[in-house]
Amino acid sequence: MSLTDLPVEILIIIVKMLDTVSQRRLYDTCKTLRNLICTPGLIKYCNLSQNVMATISSFKLNFFKHISHDLRVLIICGVPDLFKTTCLPGLRKLKNLKVLDVSYTNLQFMDVIDIHEACPSIKDLTINYGPASSNQYLQRDALLQAQTALGNFENIHFVGSPITLLYCNLPFSVLSKAHLHQLTYTVAQNTNWRYLYETISEICNPVFDQFTVYLLNFRHTSKKPGDINIFAESINVLSQFDLNNYEYVIITIKQFGPPKVIASSMFKDYFQDTFDVTVYEFGLDLIGNVLYMLWKKETKFDENFYVKLTTFLKQYFPHTLQEFPEREDILKNDWFYSVPRPHSSQIHDLRQMSKKRIAVPNYLLNYDETFKDKGKVELTIEFKYPGITVIALLERCTYLRKLTYLSLVGFGRYNYNFFHVLFRSCIQLVTVNLQGLAISPCSLAVSGSLTLSKSVKNIRIVDKGIDFVTLFNTFSKCPTLENIHVMDEAQFQNNGLVDPTTLVEKCSNLYCVYMQAKTTETNERNFRHLFKEAKKKYKRPYINVTFFQPESKQWFHDPFVDVFKLDAIRPCSMYK
Repeated sequence: MSLTDLPVEILIIIVKMLDTVSQRRLYDTCKTLRNLICTPGLIKYCNLSQNVMATISSFKLNFFKHISHDLRVLIICGVPDLFKTTCLPGLRKLKNLKVLDVSYTNLQFMDVIDIHEACPSIKDLTINYGPASSNQYLQRDALLQAQTALGNFENIHFVGSPITLLYCNLPFSVLSKAHLHQLTYTVAQNTNWRYLYETISEICNPVFDQFTVYLLNFRHTSKKPGDINIFAESINVLSQFDLNNYEYVIITIKQFGPPKVIASSMFKDYFQDTFDVTVYEFGLDLIGNVLYMLWKKETKFDENFYVKLTTFLKQYFPHTLQEFPEREDILKNDWFYSVPRPHSSQIHDLRQMSKKRIAVPNYLLNYDETFKDKGKVELTIEFKYPGITVIALLERCTYLRKLTYLSLVGFGRYNYNFFHVLFRSCIQLVTVNLQGLAISPCSLAVSGSLTLSKSVKNIRIVDKGIDFVTLFNTFSKCPTLENIHVMDEAQFQNNGLVDPTTLVEKCSNLYCVYMQAKTTETNERNFRHLFKEAKKKYKRPYINVTFFQPESKQWFHDPFVDVFKLDAIRPCSMYK
């Protein structure tokens, strides 16, 4: 029985469940499925971000041309070859588009004028706010045009730097004609480039129902408990609001530790009942990533509001595993955070595992009982206690087959066969984050084991003294890989950078490579050149290649790193 023998109703359900890349591949298989996919109104969502279709050339595909008329949502953030001149012709064909995300591309805030003219149906826009490479002067007439164009949107999301979003009045000036349901700032760019401009109007607060701000790599110390306005005074954009007229929520989580929530009194019981989190008075330090949300007091805080708020906030609260977790808590959560503690009973049991002259494991990662009723599990494990010296896995542990995401960080050393067991047993594992320390290097062990996995797509390794040649040779033997991040935190120069040609050839789904290493400018230039030639040779323009020295990172956060969940608080799109 072939796929085309299924009833049309079933085929439609299948097509709707597929991602955009899979829909395109299905489109190319036969005329029957192609005609089905071309059914008016069947495909309304298109994601050309973080996949092999992340190139402007996808706009020229027959697949895209056939679905374009009925598209409502188009995600093209992070597309490396997206420019205004190549983007606008495609946007003109999208007659019913409502949502567009062009953040982390070569498009900038002032391009909103041409975007609105090309596709006036768009009501929800996410775009970079800030100059691309240097200070930029904006003409008064152009700003007035941007002000008029922005008045047609219902939701605006600006992505930029502190100097352009937090400490500049221009965003509020150009939004003065807008009546927004939601205004969002993601303060993620690590630059000092700014706009130079003439004043176009008196500064007034934009009209919105909700204002959300993501502050990344943030630090603020408050000495006056209960006074939220003290915090606002330190940030220009917030100081323009009388916060006594608004309800607010501020959430900060230092990586994955216990969340700290500062909120209006009306949210106190909500956070306690929903997330078992205490709401503090203002007066504690805000360090790291911070989520700030603001609503007018006249907002209708009904049951529907709290249902949407819970759905939104759930992604920021990984459930912290206790020694004896409640079954109900396990069933209602998907992402879990664990801090293993040493137990003498486990030390005794694990001594039987070692017959060789190697370090004896004293901790077994076993969550079988905890996750016995779960089908899929996302798990972050942080080793904080020095009593756990050597960590082991057993293939018979059934929870390993349920893991789709795993992050291992902290003070831990892994047993000699740890990664063999991990990659052989975790048959659903898609994303892995491994942050090694000086006492627990992991890159070499991963090099010898990663080929055992048939499912891993995203891998991030942070280590010292990484052997890039060996590691990239391993990567090239793993055709499932799509997103590779390797950070060498050694203080000495790493001159062993590698020719990526084989990697680009063998990993046909690869769309991103991030590398951090201290090396010479010549090595860095050669690496970029080799990647450029390999992309050209194998026709892979969609691969995003970023190489940076430890101190030169331009973004605190971007869509390529989001999948690794390095911080609980991070910008998350409701359209993914």
